[in-house]
Amino acid sequence: MAVLDTSALLHWPIERCRGQVVSILQQTELSRVDEQRWMLIETLDMEWRTASKDERQVVLDLAAKTGDLPRLSDVDIELLALAIANQTCLVTDDYRMKNVAREAGIDVEGVEHVINYDMPKDIESYTHRIGRTGRAGRKGIATTFVTGEGVESKGVLFDLRMMLSSCKQAVPPELARHPAAQDEETRKRNAKPKVLEAKTARD
Repeated sequence: MAVLDTSALLHWPIERCRGQVVSILQQTELSRVDEQRWMLIETLDMEWRTASKDERQVVLDLAAKTGDLPRLSDVDIELLALAIANQTCLVTDDYRMKNVAREAGIDVEGVEHVINYDMPKDIESYTHRIGRTGRAGRKGIATTFVTGEGVESKGVLFDLRMMLSSCKQAVPPELARHPAAQDEETRKRNAKPKVLEAKTARD
């Protein structure tokens, strides 16, 4: 059992979140950031908890010592308080939370597998989402369902194919063959309907 930050709740495989410890404060954050994901999380059997004032004070003291206090949110403080009070692992990629957790002697685990339930509309957003798996030189896995408005027409799949190639990553054959992953000229050519001229016999 571990305490999960909001990034883990958003990106971990849904079944892996089951039975983990989370803060009641994350409910509002989740529903605001990704309502569909929040609806899935709501169905899971999870440990929704609230830290006591004393447990939060321990975090405030530690964060003041590490110098991270000004940059921690209420949710961050709450999650750290739960992890420290329960002496359990904290799953986060936030370096400030990691600093405080390590100061308290708590194990920290990063997010290793990101699942995108819809494809972002631009490559910058995609890179930001999956970047959580590869911080500090680590390797990770990103799984993306190619759905969502605009994916077919805005060139993000082509950008993804080019990014994978330039990073010397394997391009999945399904992506390489996808019509929306071709260059702009090919996409435009394929988007135009073919006009067939009807020929009739004349006397």
